[in-house]
This record gives sequence, structure tokens and C-alpha cells, in this order.
Amino acid sequence: MGEGRVQGAVGVACSQDPSDPSSFSGTPSGILAGLRALGVDGRPVAATLPTRSQQGLEAALAALALRPAQLGRPLRDAYRENQSRLVASRPLEAARNLLAARAARRSGAGAFIQFGTDFRLPAGSAYVTYDDQTVVQALRSGQYPWARALSAEERVRVVERQRQVFAGAIACCVGSEWAARSVCADYGIPTDRVRVVGFGARDLQAPVGERDWSRPRFLFVGRDWTRKNGDRVMRAFAELRRRVPAATLDLVGEHPPVEAPGVTGHGVLALGDPADQTVLAALYARATCLVVPSLHEPAGIVYVEAAAAGVGSIGTTSGGAADLVGEGGRVVDPEDDAALLTAMTRFADPATARAFGERAHAGAASSTWTAVAGRLLAALGGVTAAAPPAAASQTDTTGT
Repeated sequence: MGEGRVQGAVGVACSQDPSDPSSFSGTPSGILAGLRALGVDGRPVAATLPTRSQQGLEAALAALALRPAQLGRPLRDAYRENQSRLVASRPLEAARNLLAARAARRSGAGAFIQFGTDFRLPAGSAYVTYDDQTVVQALRSGQYPWARALSAEERVRVVERQRQVFAGAIACCVGSEWAARSVCADYGIPTDRVRVVGFGARDLQAPVGERDWSRPRFLFVGRDWTRKNGDRVMRAFAELRRRVPAATLDLVGEHPPVEAPGVTGHGVLALGDPADQTVLAALYARATCLVVPSLHEPAGIVYVEAAAAGVGSIGTTSGGAADLVGEGGRVVDPEDDAALLTAMTRFADPATARAFGERAHAGAASSTWTAVAGRLLAALGGVTAAAPPAAASQTDTTGT
């Protein structure tokens, strides 16, 4: 299908509310905003129930999935394990498929951008997928509780579900070259149907310009303290602080209580809370380096947001972060303490931190949600609202 301007409304579909800025780190809402900035009628398509109903459904399915072998264990542990395994639940998938079909019809959209592959759009839908990593990559990382909870059979099932969604798409869009390689190698999708479209940064309205580069101000932003490697950052900073007593570290996310010289904890700053986001913008505005060397990072929108604010980053070699950090920073082996300390020491030099910040900001021009939405529309090609192509269909909507 040749590329052209998509006509009519475009739905943004995911298994949470796409219009909610807290859903999936704000990615679906960013896409919606980008589409509308381009003059396209972007419409949310939520394959989910209202929050309380969805939580009740998932709780019921977790309870019903209790097995005899779990009855001798603490009920809470068994219940949590089953909640993690819901990613492979046939009943939950079937429910999401039905909800997606209903939401897609109500949206009136003729083409869709599907974020995530834990549901299927109605047969005959014209859509592209958009992911930060594949299920195979998530399973390999060993960093996600839901992945560790799955049986071998369930792992095969969730990979096959994703393969079918990929196979029915006009194009499979991803945030990085790292993810693109998996779509091709692990799922057999031809390279000409895979597009690397990057990620966008939310407009935090963090002022870019002169800041005090003379004092190293490190910033850590990560909700998952363990996966984002928070403890290792703390250890590296403690050593750096001994060498550079003026250095500071601000922590954002679900971090433990901290009482360390130069470290300030800010807790979770909610994506949907304007006051919290004002605080985050101020932290970006005065930071001289973002340091998030995650044990595994599919992409890391924080690197893009830091770049938009004129801040360079220390990222991770595990996952697709290198594409987002680019020339505006450095990536390190997340388990190499010496490498992390060396990188932080380098950023403690004012001239170096400033140079990385300038390069990061220069590269951020193409990392807006408007630019990403444009690349997703290009991947959709000449789809019209009236005639979605039959070739791009998901044939199985039963979830079985």
C-alpha cells in the first residue's frame, strides 16, 4: 500500500484508557495529542472496563485460577501470582477483544494505531502496531514479575498472540532498532513492514537555556526502583559525592526512604497531576544529568524528556535505550559499578555535562509526539475511513 495522508478518524487503541496521561507512561495520550496537532481526528479506543469494574474482573479471574498446588501456600501469595499470570488469561483476552470491538465501532475510526498486543481489533480492521519491545524480549530480560510467573505453555501462548497481531498489521512500528530486530527475527515479519518511529516527549514546559552547570545535579526518574537500578545509582553517587562534595541527586519514583548526603527524595510525581508535573519540570530545568541505568529498559521516555529540557543522560545497554539517548549521553552496562561511576564522574565535569546537554537538546527536535504521530500515519499509508483493507485483518477475535 502506498504511503499517503490517512483520511477520516484514526483510533488509538490500548488496554487502558488512551486519553489518560497516566496510561503506559503517557504514550497513548501523547499519540492522540500528536494526531490532533497534525489536524487528524484522533479518537481513544479503550479495550477495558471502567477502572473499578476492570479491577473486579481481574480479581475474580485471579481467584478462579487458584490451583490445588497453591492451596497449601499463603493465599495472598497465590493470588498475586495469579494476577501476574493474567497476561496469558484466555477469559481476560476474550473480554478485551469484545471491549476493543465495541470501542472501535463506537469510535467511528476507519484506521487504528494499536498500542500493545494483549487484545485484538475486529477482523477487517486497518491498523499498525506500536510497541517499545516484544514479548520475547520481555521474557528474555527476566525483569518482569508477570513474565516470571508464566508457565512454559503460557509463554508460548502470549508470544503466539503477539505474532498473530503483528501478522495482521499493515506495519509493525517500534520505538527502537533493538525492538525492530526482534519483530523480524523472533516473529518472522519482513523488514519492509517494520518501522522505527521513536518516542515523543511530553511538553513539561521545562525552561531550556542557561543553567548552573558548575554544580553537578543528577536526576533519577523511575517508578520501578529495582528495575531502574536505583540502589546502584545510590552507591555510585555516594562514591562520587566523596570526590565531588557539591554534587546532588534528586530521586523521583517509588524510591525507599532516603537519608544520604546530597540526596533528595521527591516520591512519585503523578503524570496526571499538574502540580506534580510542575515539580518535575523544575527538576529537569536545574539538572545537569539524568541517570537511569536500568537493569532492563525497553526504551525510556525519560531520556527523551530530559533531552527536550536540555539535559544529557546516562542510560543502559540493556534494551533499546541507546537509540533514545543517542549522542546526548552515554549508556553503560547496568551491572558494572565501575562503568556507572566513571560515567557519572564524567558528567560531573561542567563543560562535559553542558556539551552533552546541548547535543541532547539538538537531537530532541524529532522526538515530539507530533513527529511520532506523523511517522505512524505514514506507516498506515493511504487508509481511508470508509474502506479499511481486508488484507490487514485480525481473524481471531475470540481470544481462544
